[in-house]
Amino acid sequence: MINDDSGLKLPQGTRGLNFRYSPPIDPSFVARVEIPEAASDSVLKQIEAIQNEDINISGGPGEKVDWWPPPKESILIDRQCHQPDNDYFRAVLTKEDNRIILYVSHAVF
Repeated sequence: MINDDSGLKLPQGTRGLNFRYSPPIDPSFVARVEIPEAASDSVLKQIEAIQNEDINISGGPGEKVDWWPPPKESILIDRQCHQPDNDYFRAVLTKEDNRIILYVSHAVF
């Protein structure tokens, strides 16, 4: 689902840590996954390619979990945008305790 809805290609060895999704009421989701360190450059480059937009969003599944938002002091890159179907998308790559963690938010409007 993260690959399909975000457009990111997560590398083999990616490990799911947290996920919040409440269909059919709300098809939006937030996810937290660990990326293998050897593949972190690949994911970083994919996120760099996202045209960052200045978007203020409130509500959504990120407000219903204690692990969102990502810790600001650990952020390597943070991008957000509207996707072609006008859905909101945000990807944040962090380094936490020598682990590469990807946070993804996808909100359907």
